[in-house]
Amino acid sequence: MNHVNCSADLPLVSIVIPTWKRVPFLKLTVEAIRAQTYQNFELIVVADGHQQDAQDCIQALQDSRVTYVPCEFAGRPSVVRNFGMRRARGEFIALCDDDDLWLPEKLMTQVEFMERRGIDFCFTAAGVIDAEGKKIEQPSIGYRKKISLFWFLMSLGNNIYPSTIMIRRKRLDDMKLFNESPKLREGEDYEFFARFLKVVPGYGIEKELVLYRGHSGSIQERSVMRWFKNQCNLQKALYQTKSFPRSVLLIRFLRVYYWTLRIGSIALFSKIKNKVRAV
Repeated sequence: MNHVNCSADLPLVSIVIPTWKRVPFLKLTVEAIRAQTYQNFELIVVADGHQQDAQDCIQALQDSRVTYVPCEFAGRPSVVRNFGMRRARGEFIALCDDDDLWLPEKLMTQVEFMERRGIDFCFTAAGVIDAEGKKIEQPSIGYRKKISLFWFLMSLGNNIYPSTIMIRRKRLDDMKLFNESPKLREGEDYEFFARFLKVVPGYGIEKELVLYRGHSGSIQERSVMRWFKNQCNLQKALYQTKSFPRSVLLIRFLRVYYWTLRIGSIALFSKIKNKVRAV
């Protein structure tokens, strides 16, 4: 495997990992990043409240590019991500959750893609692995083409994953970072990407360059009503930004309502059917 070493001629990439009590996964995530073919990066591991085992893990690497920084406990990824992003020095910023994995060519592919096209926001497809790291056989997740703001808002989510993105840092100078509202513990990434797409278009890379880990400790919708509640909180946050036409947000909310009824009806029918069979 060929590595591109640090050089003043190569743009620096700042990578931010928010973490909270998942050191076994964190170790794997950090090692995957250190194994990148593109080596001109700084890795900022931000702990949600000081975690001695996480600090020991990072310090044991003795890698000057990798730093451990604790922030005051918040219980929300948005606060932790923002804490790290404010410390980023690179021309580009990439995010990675503390349980996901990057394939070796992830950084190189995105830097070359963005530099060649002169774009400011890109993301990649992702595969899915289980808690043990075994690949789950299913189609790639994440959108993989140029995406418009309207299409993104109508999609309702699950098309751009934080661990796949790379953005040009200068674009953050004139916009807020992640929304830190306690009500947006889930959906803060969607709200941020929507505001970013208001400024610049996003471009997808079809290749799977990230492995998204699905397990019981990850933040995800666990019921129809929880999904609906999260979508309502997200809808309110989008409205409060005053960045999007009300008509578009109304259409979006009608789609939320439609899918809530449809999924809820399917779930209810399945439950009734199982009870009938049991009798």
